[in-house]
Amino acid sequence: MVPIRSFKEKRGKIDLYFLEKNFAFYARPCGVIGLKLLQQYVVELKRIDQLHSEKFHHIVNTTNIRIANPLNPLILRAIRKLNNLGLYIVIVPNPFIRLLVYLSRWINKPDFVFKSLDECTDFFKKRRIK
Repeated sequence: MVPIRSFKEKRGKIDLYFLEKNFAFYARPCGVIGLKLLQQYVVELKRIDQLHSEKFHHIVNTTNIRIANPLNPLILRAIRKLNNLGLYIVIVPNPFIRLLVYLSRWINKPDFVFKSLDECTDFFKKRRIK
């Protein structure tokens, strides 16, 4: 895992990494994730999309999010519009939050929602996804 960039605010941050083996960008948000922080992150994803001509996957691990702005799904719609996006995967261990992701999937449209990082890793191994 190669660190790309960190986005920080008072009570929250998003760390972005590159996973060479799967040609994927892995985001690990922590704490309070507000609109401003999320907008900075989406701008970086758009920049990455312009730099890469090859398909890449995007994985978000929500394990350490404490509070998220209810309007975040509207900002996250931009991820689906990335030209070179392969799979959009969200890891959500909390059953209640997983339900909210499911109910808002018409906005964000993740390809897969997993309960754990291990489940996501197994998915990549079994399908030999690059």
